[in-house]
Amino acid sequence: MFTAPDFAYTPLATRLKYYMDVGDGDVAALEGIAYEERHVVRGETIFARGQNIEWVVLIMSGWAARTRYTRDGARQIVNFLLPGDILTPDAFVIRQLEHEIEALSSVTLRILAMTDMQAVLERANGLASALWWAAAQEDSIVREHVVRLGRRNAQERIAHFLLEMHRRMLVVKQAAENSMILPLTQAEIADALGLSLVHVNRSLSFLQKEGHIDRRNTVIQLLDIPRLAEFCDFDTLYLSLERQQQAAV
Repeated sequence: MFTAPDFAYTPLATRLKYYMDVGDGDVAALEGIAYEERHVVRGETIFARGQNIEWVVLIMSGWAARTRYTRDGARQIVNFLLPGDILTPDAFVIRQLEHEIEALSSVTLRILAMTDMQAVLERANGLASALWWAAAQEDSIVREHVVRLGRRNAQERIAHFLLEMHRRMLVVKQAAENSMILPLTQAEIADALGLSLVHVNRSLSFLQKEGHIDRRNTVIQLLDIPRLAEFCDFDTLYLSLERQQQAAV
């Protein structure tokens, strides 16, 4: 059953308006698309590899991940999907996923019919440009992830990862200025960063001992963001987070 939403900004609209000068009419068109809401639990496979893509799926709350498994069952987390992300950005051009999408926490999804989305995009050119930008940003994040895996040591990988997750959550107003909820196990961090559990544990302890972070259960506090960014060579160019508003035309 599809329902019409209210017009409070969703995480996706908040994200798009942060980067792009998206008009209120275009935002209203996006927010007004009828949708089905789905709730999934931690550990559930949202999409299986090879599954047909029939919907445009937005993540409203929670954390998910794009993953690939090797023949022996080892998992590589390719990218994390956060509120405001589109699980199926290529729905109009790719019909089958070549990877899995898994829930890493309780997740709420908004499922839109592709025909409804296409109808809106045909009359909302600014929105189409903004969504094109959103897809390009995910490509940039994946490229930076390759550099993180190939050219940074364990402590630098984790520091860089924490800064990226914090900035992405901050943009959609789901993190504080210097802290965030990180609902991940050390095993999930290891699967993302190509590290062993021992390396993850030791690296987190190192960052805390050096005064970079403070950990309280799932709350991560970044004690000195500029100093941590210098430590791991983190800059926001690949995230386009400098509020350089671009006209969506």
